[in-house]
Amino acid sequence: MHPAIRILCFLGLVSALAHANLPFIIAADGLFLFFAIAASGDIFAFTWRLVRRMRWFWLSIILLYTFMTPGGGQTLVLGPLDLSLGGLILGLTRCLALLTVLLFFALLIHTTPATRLQGALFWLLQPLRFVGVPANRLSIRIALTLEKIHELQTRWASRASGGFRLSSWREIPERIAALVHEVFIQAERKPTQTQLTLETSAPTTAQWFLLILLLALMTALRLYTTYYL
Repeated sequence: MHPAIRILCFLGLVSALAHANLPFIIAADGLFLFFAIAASGDIFAFTWRLVRRMRWFWLSIILLYTFMTPGGGQTLVLGPLDLSLGGLILGLTRCLALLTVLLFFALLIHTTPATRLQGALFWLLQPLRFVGVPANRLSIRIALTLEKIHELQTRWASRASGGFRLSSWREIPERIAALVHEVFIQAERKPTQTQLTLETSAPTTAQWFLLILLLALMTALRLYTTYYL
């Protein structure tokens, strides 16, 4: 499948998950498992690292929905706090929807080569030129940002595998600042001009029909789970 079609399918899924109910989210997670098993490589280990790094984000979402949802059905009083059971269920559902988005994002960047993904972004942004947006410059910035993020993650992983340990959580900002500073130093040592080789071929007509079919199936499943389940 063309990487531009993959990106558009991912954006369609994100739109569908914005207000999706639990059956649709579970169906999407099952589809992710199917693609993840079919894909080669350490996709599950890669996805688990992304999910684990956001553990405090999941907890904050659940707490916000639990303690700040008005009229959430039954309420459990814990001292001065009122715990909304309906808000708790809603928070868990939203976290599961966000988790599904993260799973498919990990699948997208794990199964699509970086050059093809960057080329697809370059091709998709070209229509923005007609409204005054510098699409070429924006595409190059995105490509370079993805490259530097990957380099930063590689350096962090190499340091973690080297066995360094933090004696206190207060050292985390200092370690991150030192790592970013090191990346900037390495960037200054490289040539100022960077040549990017992007695959910018357009999707075929069959690929566009495939996109329409996938979006139609997604919409039908979304409507079915909303009104019949």
